Amino acid sequence: SGKGSLTPTKIQLTGAKATIFDGSATGNLTWNVPKPTQTNIDFSGKLNGLKADSFFQETSFLGGDSNIHKYLEGALSAEVQYSSSLEPTLTPKVSTIQAQGAFGMTTSRLKDHPIQMEIAKLLKVDELKNVALDDWETTFAIEDELLRFNGLNLTSKDIGIEMQGTHHLVSDVIDYKATIALPGRFKKGIANVISENAANALQQENGTIAIPLIISGTSEKPKVRPDQDVIKKVVEDYLKDKGSDLIKGLFNGN
Repeated sequence: SGKGSLTPTKIQLTGAKATIFDGSATGNLTWNVPKPTQTNIDFSGKLNGLKADSFFQETSFLGGDSNIHKYLEGALSAEVQYSSSLEPTLTPKVSTIQAQGAFGMTTSRLKDHPIQMEIAKLLKVDELKNVALDDWETTFAIEDELLRFNGLNLTSKDIGIEMQGTHHLVSDVIDYKATIALPGRFKKGIANVISENAANALQQENGTIAIPLIISGTSEKPKVRPDQDVIKKVVEDYLKDKGSDLIKGLFNGN
């Protein structure tokens, strides 16, 4: 439903509401058709409760080569401004995509994605290979073939992930910094990866261990490693504080 207008070169919908991918979309859409094989669209609006895997696969929102739908399932909601020229097949021309907004997911699952598989392998935490997500939210922008995430937050029971960085939609090159928050029961395995001092330094008051990571390579062949620069600074501060406490204890007769 909604209001529409049609000219030989433009289809315009305002205040439109549609049922798509088992959810709903509301907003304004302009489809410019200067030539039958040279078209472009502008959309501004909200998506609510869409079936995520179907949406990403069938709309090519992240470009025709994106395969996030293979690993992700759940309900997607978003507020977005999006524009793109379209190929004759009506898939987006990645070089022309411009978008910004925020999206979130509930009752979702991320399974066997190469990035999570590499993180699970590095930290020796099999639970990360198949994660039921309680909450997933982020802001994003797409410009010059580059997808930028800001404040990507994932939570799954007592496991949390914060991530930011970029993903090139053509070359598939990724450049992420992430922090994985894991319960204290994983401390022994984590210490074998980053050292006992580092595991102690990264442990929070509530027992959670927050491990900083650098993720590079491509989304299909990622490379995951501890962010040694961040870890080194945290360990230095931890040992300095520990040494200060020891000196205070000596002077206090403890």
